[in-house]
Amino acid sequence: MAFAKDRDIAVIEPTVFRDLIWMGQVITRGDCVVYGTTLEASGVPSPDFIEGPVSPGNVVHVSGSLGATYEITGVDGANMMRISRIRDLASGPELVAPEQISPPLPFVIATFTPQVEWVHGQLLEMLGLRRETVDDVTRLPESCVKNPDELVRLEVYGALQLVYSAAAGLSSAAPQMLAKASQWRRAFQDERQRVAARIDTDGDGAADVIRRFNVGQLVR
Repeated sequence: MAFAKDRDIAVIEPTVFRDLIWMGQVITRGDCVVYGTTLEASGVPSPDFIEGPVSPGNVVHVSGSLGATYEITGVDGANMMRISRIRDLASGPELVAPEQISPPLPFVIATFTPQVEWVHGQLLEMLGLRRETVDDVTRLPESCVKNPDELVRLEVYGALQLVYSAAAGLSSAAPQMLAKASQWRRAFQDERQRVAARIDTDGDGAADVIRRFNVGQLVR
């Protein structure tokens, strides 16, 4: 499982869920009202929030003059979810939407999970680890990483590099997109030098080895 979620991308680059939503994978969309920390769809969207599936850590962008980007903190039904303004930490208290949104405005829930998961796989390779679903007794599984929160930014920077690089080939604003991709590539390289993974090699629950991301460059 990846270290980062969509809400972690929104902490660093919230506009990507507004400006480059077409680069993401749309889970569902429709019209909604927002009050407090609740978003209620007008009718039941297809697919609905349960079928989507929508889950905590996803991000919803509401369009219009009162619209904004929110992180999803819970799903209460097929057309109702709990939301928060983007928080620094997912463990923090939910932040109420600044204004009630009514009448309904368009919303879309899109995810950059494919990009995040691709970067996650590359990071595991750099660490000499494997995904939990891979049967390889010669490598430790990803669950042996005991400081995943410290690696979130690295994964986000890599995902943003992929998003902007791909967008450059499909957008009329290619120079700006390439500049953003370069910015996030540099951020990824700097963060790769700064952080390290703490690994539990003997299964006792405590990290006993530090591994750094010494090699590798994201190329796709």
